[in-house]
Order: sequence, then structure tokens, then C-alpha cells
Amino acid sequence: MSDWTLVKSIFEQAVEAPPGQRSALLERLSDGDAALRGRVEALLAAHADAGTFLEAPTLASELRDLPPAAAGEALGAEIGPYRLVEIIGEGGFGTVYRAEQQEPVRRTVALKVLKPGMDTREVVRRFEAERHALALMEHPNIARALDAGATPAGRPYFVMELAEGAPITDYCDQRRLDLPARLRLMIDVCHAVQHAHQKGIIHRDIKPSNVLVAGHDGRPAPKVIDFGIAKAIDQRLRQQTLMTAVAQLIGTPAYMSPEQARLSGGDIDTRADIYSLGVPQALKRRAQVGEVGRHQRVLLAVLASQQRFAEAEPLYREALEINRARFGPRNPAGATTLDNLAFVLAQTDRVADAEALYREALENRLALFGQRHRDVAYTQHNLAHLLHYANPATEETEPLLRAALTTLRDLYGLAHNDTLTVVHSLASVYGAHSKLDEAAALMLEAYAACAASAETPDAQRRRLAARLAELYQAVQKPELSAEWQAKAASTEHP
Repeated sequence: MSDWTLVKSIFEQAVEAPPGQRSALLERLSDGDAALRGRVEALLAAHADAGTFLEAPTLASELRDLPPAAAGEALGAEIGPYRLVEIIGEGGFGTVYRAEQQEPVRRTVALKVLKPGMDTREVVRRFEAERHALALMEHPNIARALDAGATPAGRPYFVMELAEGAPITDYCDQRRLDLPARLRLMIDVCHAVQHAHQKGIIHRDIKPSNVLVAGHDGRPAPKVIDFGIAKAIDQRLRQQTLMTAVAQLIGTPAYMSPEQARLSGGDIDTRADIYSLGVPQALKRRAQVGEVGRHQRVLLAVLASQQRFAEAEPLYREALEINRARFGPRNPAGATTLDNLAFVLAQTDRVADAEALYREALENRLALFGQRHRDVAYTQHNLAHLLHYANPATEETEPLLRAALTTLRDLYGLAHNDTLTVVHSLASVYGAHSKLDEAAALMLEAYAACAASAETPDAQRRRLAARLAELYQAVQKPELSAEWQAKAASTEHP
């Protein structure tokens, strides 16, 4: 079993286990391997952030307040011998422009300007080191990499042969190509990738949007773009990620091979590209047998940990479409996908769209399970937080959170992590509605439950004590506030 497969297997078992049993389960499954256990725990932490939207009530506002990326290059601007004409694409690493080259030859090219934050000299140096091998590639289905440099603002750019056309999956679907026609296209793409591999070049980011198809002499002609760019970017990012809990990924998670998605370092070989070539077909096949859903949690955990929500959205929309086509509009997996997609939209401040999806997920889960089910409580929880974020004065949040609290309390008890998450959220809503006595009573009851439970992490008790201290300070009861501040600082279990 590969490292990534083992990490994924342990993660999928641990995420289903009750929180109180996870530590013992991880110890047993990791067999004393601290590094393996650490990688699983990083995914579990990211999954918790993704799945319990209410755990960080200020996340959406924090994301909204982040400083915007530096503005893109102005159309009409000149970068070396290239004049920018129009934006033709945007991705995780930069913006692609249609540009006119003025000298030494006049031609139209694609120019990609990378986003701020990358070491310009290192990226360009690696591209230059790769350029000799790239120059050896002469294949009709490969868009050639032509040049590299730095903009006046110091951002790296790459110049490529301009490839017109639609992503290969869109081209096939729009023209309703049958299986033999699709296979003929894929054979051309495979020949192109094989040609590159024979020259010692690995793409690293093969996906539909990097394989463009246009008509040529009456027949479809695919072009693989972006050869050489991922390799130039790769090393610098790999160095930067040594300081992060979950490694930055080079490429697109949905199309990565397991060894490329592995959270440790190390280089990859041609097999990574071969794997990526088969993923679009494999996804369609998995969709036909209804297996897409079980891969979503790992993928979202990685994407959410890196705040790559724009990449998560189309994956969830596709999964939702596939699910509905197979199982109809109302089924458990479809409701989970609705809930996850709503979370992704909420992180990009698309509140109205997220609210509509949460409401649909809640309606489906109530119809499927009734009120006394944890998934119903989780969706009520997430919807309430979104409504409170959009309008703190709304009266709809209290009944939603009270219903969720009743369900989780009956299922797990008041000292359970999920129940306590609702306690904190409902206390925040009570505070916003000037119901401070109700907030205090709720948190005092929860604190007593935590103090009486040997399984509840002590951090939960201290967090409740800290919030009670803040509440009593707000209502000008300094003696009580000081008492609870002392309890929040204490590391001794009551």
C-alpha cells in the first residue's frame, strides 16, 4: 500500500469514529509511526475546519478582510517585446493574456503572469534550465514554451504558443462525441505526452483545461499547454511548504496521482502524468457506479486547508450533478454534497447562494431522516451561522440552533465537541440579541458538563470559562469575571 493510500485509509476510518475514540484508533492504525499519525491528524484538523463551519465564526469575515492580491497587468501594457491585448484565462498560479510579440518576429502568443509571492529569479532560473529540453519538443499536439522573464513589477512571466480551443472535456460534451471519437482525441494527447516524456519533460498538471481542442483541416486537434511551467514553479513552492502543516500542492488535486498529492516532498516521474491522463475517464466511470462521494472528504480537507475554494466548487457541482442523475434529487449523499458546496460558497461571501443550498440540504435531510439525526443538526447549525453572519438581528437563528442543540445533546450529551460547538454559537446569538442571562445559563450548564466528563478535552472547559469571564465583564460583574478568568487560566481539571 502506498503512503498516500495508507494515510487516506486511516483518515477515512478515523473521521467516522467518535472523537473520544480517535486517539486510541490512530495509535493502533499508525503502529507507532509518528510521521504517519501526524499526516492523518493534519487531515482530520482540516476536515474539522471544513465540516464544522460554525467552529470559526469569524472565518468568512477574516477571508473577506484579507488584503487583495496585487492588481493584474493593464491591458495595452508592454512587457519586454510583448503587448498585452486581452485576458484569456485565470488560474491558481496566475493570469493568462493574449499578447502581441513585436520583435524579433511579429506573432500572437499566450503570456502567463504569475501571482505575487514567488521568487522571480528562482522561477525564471528553473525555467531557463528547463528551456533546452523544452526546445527539443516539436510535436503538433504540444504548445511550445517560448520565453520567460520578469515584469517591471518583478513578477515572473512565461510566454507560450497561443493555443485556441475548448478544454477537451467541454469539446467532447458540446459536440456529443461518441466513444471512438473521444478515444481518437485521447490517443493524440497520449502521443504528445509520450513525446515529452521521451525528451525528459514531465508536465505535472495535466487536466482538461490544459488540453485544448480546436478544429484543424476539418478534424479536431488537441494541444497540450503549460509544459515546463509547473517544473519551474515547483521547487520554490516545495521549499516554502516546509513551514506549513499541510504541504502546498503543485497541480490540481482532482487530477493528481497519489504520489503527487502526498503531503511529503520528493520528486515524481512520468507515471504521474499517465495517472492524470486517465482521471477524467476514471471520474466518469466512478460516477456511473456511484463512488464519487467517498473521495470528497479527503479532497475538501486538502483544498480547505489551503483555502482553494474556487477549485473545490466545480468539483462539488459535478459531483452533485452526477449524484442527482443516478439517485434522484433527494438522497443522503446528495444532501451532503449540497452542504459542502454551500460551505465553499460561503467562504467566498456568496451568502445568498450558500443560503439557498443549505436550505435545500436541510429540507432533504429532514425528509430523509427526521429531526433527530446528526446530519440534520449539522445543517441547521451551518445555516444558522450563515444567517447570523449576514444579519445578526435575524430571529431565525435561535430556533435553528435550539433544535440542533436538542438533537446533538440527546445523541451525544452536552459535553461532546459537536454539541459544544452549537452551545458557543447559540450563546453568541443570545449575546447579539441582548439575552445575556440565557447565554450565561447555557454556558454554565455546558461548563458543568465538561467538568464532570473525563473525556472532554480540557481546552473546551477553559474556552467556556473564558467566554463566561467576557460575559460577566460585559455586564459589569468584575468579581465573577475575575473568578472565571482564573478558571480559564487553570490547567487543573475541576
